[in-house]
Amino acid sequence: MNIQFLILVLGLNLHAVTAYSNGEVTPACTSMTPNHRNNPASILEPPYRVTTDVSNYTEGQVITGL
Repeated sequence: MNIQFLILVLGLNLHAVTAYSNGEVTPACTSMTPNHRNNPASILEPPYRVTTDVSNYTEGQVITGL
């Protein structure tokens, strides 16, 4: 493989790796809203339901889905 081409491809993809080098974006952490391209939240019923065998749990406890 041509080394110049490899360097070009890696260089063009570098922005994807360094975009949030310190972790999540601060506004998303404070509001708990991801804000992906201003897409509105869905108002449709989800196609699934998550249920468990307990309503409270402690660290290390095994939770079984129903």
